[in-house]
Amino acid sequence: MKAIAKPMIISNEASRAFVAQFISELNPERKWSVEVKQFRKKRSLDQNALYWKWLGIVAENSEHSADDLHEAFKAMFLEPKEVMGKLVYTSKDKSTEVFSRYMSKVGAYINSDFGIWLPHPEDQHNEYQSK
Repeated sequence: MKAIAKPMIISNEASRAFVAQFISELNPERKWSVEVKQFRKKRSLDQNALYWKWLGIVAENSEHSADDLHEAFKAMFLEPKEVMGKLVYTSKDKSTEVFSRYMSKVGAYINSDFGIWLPHPEDQHNEYQSK
């Protein structure tokens, strides 16, 4: 039996039964790695779009590029993750809840250090303003 390349999401009895059957058919003479963790929805497209809009606003009003700001904020506000023996900062795998907390920290920092008020979804009819 071949390994499953993508994570499987168990969302009902049928998918749970499929995974249980799959595991029961694994060759016991080989070693297998199995990880089970609660599913967390990754950051949403709306969160991602707003975050990059924020970075663009700061980039327009500073000497920094959006990509440079992104790298700096990840290092400031996220915990590093070990990947192939190196510590890296990534926001790609964050849940909507974790990414929301991250954005709150980034937004507060931008307001405090750059003096820029950033748009939020509830302010959809207002443009950003400098202090």
